[in-house]
Amino acid sequence: MSFQRFVPSCEKTGPVTVPGTFTGAVFAVASPLQAGLFQLIALAGILLSGAICAVVVTGVLGAPTISPALEAADTWGRSSSSGS
Repeated sequence: MSFQRFVPSCEKTGPVTVPGTFTGAVFAVASPLQAGLFQLIALAGILLSGAICAVVVTGVLGAPTISPALEAADTWGRSSSSGS
């Protein structure tokens, strides 16, 4: 499912970011090679920021590390042993 969302994101990023980055660098008196490198760095930054956000959100909203059933069993085990 995440791959299905990734592809449209790249399609939208390309037509806007790629020509704008390249043209802006050329207008700023950069060589075409430098403008192409700048363009690749900009796209890599966009891709990396999306990947970092995906990892952070998955880590925060992902499955709990301790299941509620095990936590309840552990609580019952402590209360019965401390009550004896």
